[in-house]
Formats: sequence, structure tokens, C-alpha cells
Amino acid sequence: MTADTLASLLLDRAEDDRPGLMFEDTTWSWREHVAACRATGAWLPAQGAGAHVGVLCDNVPELVFLVGAAALGGPVVVAPNPTRAVGEPVRDARATDVSLLLAGDPYGPAARTVAEVWLRTPGGFRLRTDADVKGTEEEFVRHGRHHLLER
Repeated sequence: MTADTLASLLLDRAEDDRPGLMFEDTTWSWREHVAACRATGAWLPAQGAGAHVGVLCDNVPELVFLVGAAALGGPVVVAPNPTRAVGEPVRDARATDVSLLLAGDPYGPAARTVAEVWLRTPGGFRLRTDADVKGTEEEFVRHGRHHLLER
């Protein structure tokens, strides 16, 4: 098998029930992993995602699902560094035309600060944190087994 892209690698494993992702006490088969990527890709437009989605989070499975969603035809994932001074992630968001910002704990406060600054300009982005995501469970159920940036 020769795969040239992440999308082709994922699609080649869409029916594979072997372990594809392990994190802490949870294991996703490749089938579940690809399904989560597809569910994320279906969920993002309903959240107002444009061509670029910003993500402030640790290395969690949901970040992998976002990258997979992007590879399968979704928006570009932009990951501003939340450990830098607030002005730098704001510049990153502006420079990449981020239309939606997803933040996982403990980056909610930094994301809110970035959002407050960026929302002052036309085309500002919307902020979704873990707490916001918990209120959208019906959308996750409708789009498949996936809990975006929720642990």
C-alpha cells in the first residue's frame, strides 16, 4: 500500500478494527478513529467554522480528530501557541483568518482573551470551550460518536 496523504491513510483504515489510537484508558479502533474524524468534519460547519479553525488545547484525541477532519476535506486547523503572550495568538488568529476557536482546559481563559480582542474586528471568531461543548451533546449524537475537546 502506498499512501501519499493523511486522508488516504485514514480512508485505507476506515474498516479496520485494530487499535488506531490509545489515550490514557481509552482505545479507538481505526474504524472509530476515522468515524470520529468524519463526525468532527460534519459538526464543524454547524458551529460556524469557515476555512480556518483555531485550536488551543493539549495533545488530546480530539486534536487528532480535528486534524483528521481537516485531512478529509474540512477546514485548516490552526494551532496558536497558548503559552505565548496574548498578543501573539491574536496575531496568529488574524493572520490565518480563524473563524472558530476551540479551546480545551486549561486554555479557556487565554482563548477568551484572544476572542475578546479578535471579536472587536469584523469577521471575528466564536469561542467554544469545554463548558460550551457540553451543551451541544445532541449535535454530537446526530453526527456520530465524538466528544469534541471534552474529557
